Amino acid sequence: WVDTSGAAIDFQAMEIDLAIIHAEAAPEGCESMLIAKDILSPVAAGALAERLNDPADLIDIPLIHDERPIGWADWLRGAGVEANGSWHGSNFSDSDLALAAAELGQGAALGSLPLVEAAIAIGSLIRPYDYALETGRAWYALSTQDRLKDIDVQGVWDWLGRQRQIEEPVGGQIDRLHRKEAIARGAD
Repeated sequence: WVDTSGAAIDFQAMEIDLAIIHAEAAPEGCESMLIAKDILSPVAAGALAERLNDPADLIDIPLIHDERPIGWADWLRGAGVEANGSWHGSNFSDSDLALAAAELGQGAALGSLPLVEAAIAIGSLIRPYDYALETGRAWYALSTQDRLKDIDVQGVWDWLGRQRQIEEPVGGQIDRLHRKEAIARGAD
């Protein structure tokens, strides 16, 4: 049983073998493995991304928001843009839906780089800027020594270990090189 609910994890009271959490640090008292750091960067579909040459251009397009505690105001400030809350766009309680809206051209979303790497690689989303914001949070896999003795649980743990992204995924320079190609393919 793998828990990704985000609820507080108690391996003694809950019927779970592994948990994946998004937190500032892994909790003590269990086995933990850093899977990926949460690093945010704007992403947009091709036609919209083509209009984004400078971070200040984001103020003129719909910005898609999700429920994360760090958002557009933080990213814009870090990129040197004074927005003063003068943006518009949609709000989603689910980051997957926010990214789907960005893929459909509804605006730019702040994507967590480990989660948007595949969409960037195939060109359905484009990362128009090199600047990325570290949130201070990461995804961790959690389990216990007892549960990791189970061959199936250990197999999932090992698989998660092979998926680890400790370095920043999909560097900005790579995205810039492929940006025009993705737009030319019609990835919008």
